Amino acid sequence: MTFPEFQLIWHHKLWGTGDVTKEFNNGIFFHGEKGSLFAEDSRITLFPTGKDAQKEVLNVPTEMMQEKHVENFLNAVKTKNPKLINCTPEDAFRSTAAVQLAMISYNTGSLVKWDPEKKIISGNPEATKLLKRDYRGMLIHP
Repeated sequence: MTFPEFQLIWHHKLWGTGDVTKEFNNGIFFHGEKGSLFAEDSRITLFPTGKDAQKEVLNVPTEMMQEKHVENFLNAVKTKNPKLINCTPEDAFRSTAAVQLAMISYNTGSLVKWDPEKKIISGNPEATKLLKRDYRGMLIHP
């Protein structure tokens, strides 16, 4: 997976961290030359540029999506059958890693090349530093 220079900027918002407003606290912002887009589970909000531009909200039909996702996971746990899980830990890792790698590429202004076998950034020490965080107390990075 390679993240070259983007013509747009994406900013991932999760669980209220650094919210622009409470209305936009769980999704991804894409900022481009003609406007911005905020995508989340149940809607897409478009913010076109321009003096008279109006925000447009597109609802995505996802009835009970989060509830069904949690129910699926709990059923797999209750039945002790991991094959029932629709979204595996590997799926979750890949989805989260894609966002983190894009943000690392943007924040360092550099090309980020991901080695999926070793799960490392290749040939970019500055970007690699951003893959880990400092732990508190006696906790250590695995």
